[in-house]
Amino acid sequence: MPARVAASPIYSGYVAFGGTARYELVGKLGEGGMGRVYEAVDTLRGMRVAVKTLRDIDATSLYRFKREFRALADISHPNIVTHYELASDGDEWFFTMELVEGCDILHYVRPDDYDSARVRAAREAAHAADGATLATNVALGTTRADAVAGNMPVPVVPTARRPRVAFGDVADASRLRDAFVQLAGALDALHAAGMVHRDLKPSNVRVTPAGRVVLMDFGIVAELTHRAHDAAGGVAVGTPAYMAPEQAAGDPPSPAADWYAFGVVLFAALTGRLPFTGRKAAILAAKQMRDAPDPRRFVTGAPTEWTALCAALLARRPEDRPTARDVLLAFGARRDRARTAATTHGDTGLFVGRERELAELHASYQESRGGRPVAAALIGPAGIGKSTLLRRFTHEIAMRDERALALYGRCYERESLPFKAFDPVFDHLTQQLCAGRAAVSSLPADIGVATRLFPVLRRIPGVAGRPNGTDANPTELRARAFAAVRELFGVLAAAQPVLVCIDDLQWADDDSAELLDEVVRPPGAPGVLLVAAMRSEDVDRDGAIAGRMLDVLASRATLHRIDVGPLDARERRELCERLLGPDAAGLAGELSRGSDGNPLLLAEIVRFARDDPHAAATAPTIEQVLAARMARLADGARSLVEAIAVAGEPTALSTLAAAVDLTPEQCERAVGQLRVEHLARVAEHGRDPYLTAYHDMVRETIVAHLSPERQRDLHRRLAIALERTDGAPVDALARHWLAAGDRDHARAYLVRAARGAADKLAFSRAADLYRAALHLYPANGREYVDVLVAMADALELAGRYDEAAAAFARATEASAADAAADYTRRAADNLLRCGRVADGLAALERVAADLGVTIARTRRRALTALLWRRARIAARGYRYTRRNPADIAARDLGRLDTLYAVSTSLGMIDHIRGAAIQAQHLSTALRYGEASRVCRAFAIEAVFRASFGGRHAARAERLATRVELLAGELHDPYLAGLGHMARGAIAMFGARPQRAALAFREAEALFANQCSGAEWERITAAYFSAVHTILTGDIETGTRRAAAFVDAAKHRRNRYARALFATYPGTWAHLAADRPEAAHADLDAAIDGWPADTYLLIHHIATTARIHALLYAGDASAARQRLHATERAFRGAMLARLPLLAAERGVLWVQAGFGVGDRAAVHRGVRAVKRFGHTVGEGLVRAWRGIAAARDGRVDEARRALRAGIDRCDEAGYGIYALALRYRLAELIGGTEGARQRDAVRDRLARQGCAAPDRIVAIFGPAVRVP
Repeated sequence: MPARVAASPIYSGYVAFGGTARYELVGKLGEGGMGRVYEAVDTLRGMRVAVKTLRDIDATSLYRFKREFRALADISHPNIVTHYELASDGDEWFFTMELVEGCDILHYVRPDDYDSARVRAAREAAHAADGATLATNVALGTTRADAVAGNMPVPVVPTARRPRVAFGDVADASRLRDAFVQLAGALDALHAAGMVHRDLKPSNVRVTPAGRVVLMDFGIVAELTHRAHDAAGGVAVGTPAYMAPEQAAGDPPSPAADWYAFGVVLFAALTGRLPFTGRKAAILAAKQMRDAPDPRRFVTGAPTEWTALCAALLARRPEDRPTARDVLLAFGARRDRARTAATTHGDTGLFVGRERELAELHASYQESRGGRPVAAALIGPAGIGKSTLLRRFTHEIAMRDERALALYGRCYERESLPFKAFDPVFDHLTQQLCAGRAAVSSLPADIGVATRLFPVLRRIPGVAGRPNGTDANPTELRARAFAAVRELFGVLAAAQPVLVCIDDLQWADDDSAELLDEVVRPPGAPGVLLVAAMRSEDVDRDGAIAGRMLDVLASRATLHRIDVGPLDARERRELCERLLGPDAAGLAGELSRGSDGNPLLLAEIVRFARDDPHAAATAPTIEQVLAARMARLADGARSLVEAIAVAGEPTALSTLAAAVDLTPEQCERAVGQLRVEHLARVAEHGRDPYLTAYHDMVRETIVAHLSPERQRDLHRRLAIALERTDGAPVDALARHWLAAGDRDHARAYLVRAARGAADKLAFSRAADLYRAALHLYPANGREYVDVLVAMADALELAGRYDEAAAAFARATEASAADAAADYTRRAADNLLRCGRVADGLAALERVAADLGVTIARTRRRALTALLWRRARIAARGYRYTRRNPADIAARDLGRLDTLYAVSTSLGMIDHIRGAAIQAQHLSTALRYGEASRVCRAFAIEAVFRASFGGRHAARAERLATRVELLAGELHDPYLAGLGHMARGAIAMFGARPQRAALAFREAEALFANQCSGAEWERITAAYFSAVHTILTGDIETGTRRAAAFVDAAKHRRNRYARALFATYPGTWAHLAADRPEAAHADLDAAIDGWPADTYLLIHHIATTARIHALLYAGDASAARQRLHATERAFRGAMLARLPLLAAERGVLWVQAGFGVGDRAAVHRGVRAVKRFGHTVGEGLVRAWRGIAAARDGRVDEARRALRAGIDRCDEAGYGIYALALRYRLAELIGGTEGARQRDAVRDRLARQGCAAPDRIVAIFGPAVRVP
């Protein structure tokens, strides 16, 4: 047995609890060994509560204090005190619970005239022995031999005849029966939930004035699943007078120990005295040596079945004591299985099937042994069996790998603690370390600072005395604590495989997400496996913490999403057979059909059939089970669950209570009953918990059984309750008013909700709300068109350009000529932005003549127009006369806006035609002279000028300077963003990727944070920033940002963003993770729907990305074939006129040519890169000459050329090229030094998240192949 760990103080002294902003103290209720209990008012919920505080806060007492709360977190039973919330406020730890007013159970069962001197002494003796809970080594291991040897005094039960008391003088039979039946039900429920109380005594059993018995004080509760001594080691816990003999002997706790204590309390109730009296140590010894006296020696007239029960309960051997069923029968009561089922955590406890999920988890475990963090997310609906699967996996790991350290934690919805996802994990870790079941070679230097986050770490030997940085800056302390936690996981993982399991991650907090980000942040993250279980309905909800933590894991570690779905038919039948037992296995086939594959619902059906023989014969459905559950609900609980079902989404408890007229106290009781019956669950927990139906089948069944009138009434009540709530969700108001039959209220709230969403920049949500409102207006009326245009605006701002174009087209049909022309223009703009070039230009042509916009039908004509217009601009210069917008006709301003929109949209798709429109845009802007529009035109002209390289670059620089000056003068963040875009483009086309990445990132930040409606600009800037970040060698940052944009684009249905990010940066994300096949699949999906009959810029980007994927896979032949297949289209699109694009394609020709030994292809590519020039071009050409020299056997020349090429690539900032070429140079160097340099490149790429560094090198550095 490991040595005991001394309790180390965390906070010196005890300061009386003073309440918090939420909890206002009323007074002290009591004080015990661990802490004090106060009465307080919960000002948020408007109810009285009891607050239990910790008296002396050391690591061990804090561990037990949290365990007390968590043990009861899943228990909800009318005869067990309800625990509300565990919280910390600074250095103060406390939890709140139901305030139970009344007396203890012995006072309650006494008759009304119980005050005679004859029995008062006996009563006082009983209560004197009901003292403080014992935690001592005194009686551990005491045996009969110890007593005979005189080691322990053994008291002798008095033999002198004392007058027996009359039962009627001691107890009221009716009250005693009722109270002890309720207490037995509470114990039965507690045991069914896997818990043992271990300290049952009269003061821990309260009875309210209404006669409700409440079991309380779970400070030393034990879990049956952990059959071991107390975590502190070698401690007998409990109150001596009520402890069972095996508790005194230090045996593992069992339900029989609680039934013994029940017997002692019953003995005191029947006789007015205790069975054993004396000193504490003597009592503990006597219980192991002697049988308890028969209660009939001390009382006359007591019911025989009760005294016999009492004597049986006090049997020395646990197996000889009655069970819950026996106890209830002795009192003439029937065991109510429904009331026994106290747990609210949806888990059958039985495991069947799940071979696929287990295989994926074991594969993840093996992957984590490679020294890098790996995560597996078990995602599925409530009750689907995620917790059971998690426990099964940890059990299998323990069986297969005895060295593995499996740490388990669970987030609890009713905890208001920082780092709540990790807090129970560290509780478990300290338990394992203190018990010697985990190894750690050393502790982090700042482990003392980490105890500020997790005080329980002070239980670990050697930690208590470490400095905790009390006087340091809080921000610095947090960073040091995070680093210490990361280091601790690292040293643990170095000593043994580490598995961290966190259940119910949907209840985590922001602090946990930030700590997780630090722990798994590369490079050097500890090689642990993190397995998290979470509800699927909470992952994709806006703002959900589970989604945020998954994002952290996806970007920082290798994440495997494991969807836990319904059981199949075979698995359902197997689970039924195991739940039913062999005698009723024939029913399994019938019963297994009605659960929708949900293990919890299936267990409910089986339990219903098992308890009701008539129901079993007819194979009950889940609808019948739910109907039976509903029938036994109290009225308040029934009304509440009906409101929850009709609400149809998580709804605040305060709103639900107001809708069905329940007080806060009634609500708490109703919620507890609904959770036990698995009819409702807490969907999110904050200042006001949100409730929803436990499962869609539950909600649908309840709603189906409500009359239409009742449904409308509940919708109306919910709408009224929401209207009285500050900040009520307006869309929910609209939905409830619509369902209540009030269309006027509904559409008004929908439009209001849409405007509110737009104000919060949630444009996609706004568009959906406008669409819902549209159906409630008469078609083509004025209000209808206004809402339609508002929806189109929102769709455009959300980047849903396809849908925006369709909405504007509809508005065109229902509007007057002037407005129709504007809507047509906007429809055309959106069509161009989503790649529908032909449709966009066709729409634009319908209004082009009216707007004075000239659109070239072919690229050759566009080139001619571009040259002509630029010649005219060169002749007139960039001079303009500034004019006030109010002095310019709205039609002319509209024309300018059209030219701007078309030039920018078309420029990112069909560059030459976009440039031609831009030349017209610039000359028109200069003619009208409106400053902001001139600035806009200058910025776009700078981009187009830069793209043509050569002499155009200097002009682009001058234009960018004018943009910056004018934007600053006008104090316009949008124009400033365009200025950064221009600078980024100049750097990009000038082959300076570091400057380009920075400028585009600054543009993105301005568009995102200071500009409303600049979604297209933000996406474009973010794309180029990601691309150039990758080119600098920072693959991890570029691909991570790209992955986030791809996910957002899918969610928002933004085809433009999805196509951009899924091509080049998205492909790199797949290649870094060694998923080339996924890269090809995403590329196919990205360009699906874009024009196939014309070659656009997006096709060039996709081709580049696809060839990278082919080179990564070692298929240079397919890469060359792809280049040949697209060469004519590339030149036909006039993209070869853009030097950078021609050079990019030249690089691909060189790479593919070297790969297949095609000298012509290599020369073709070299010529294109030489024409481009710039530092990087010179560097690449030199390096390729070196590779060619190496292939010809001229190794020294090759080394010199490669070194020169690497230097030039480094100088230009193209880190990815330089890395690949360094690898090839190391191959030429050979030997120990060459191996060292190769390993350095591999290590750097691995730290950038590249799973196969050698294959990454193959994209940018042709193999040397020395003959």
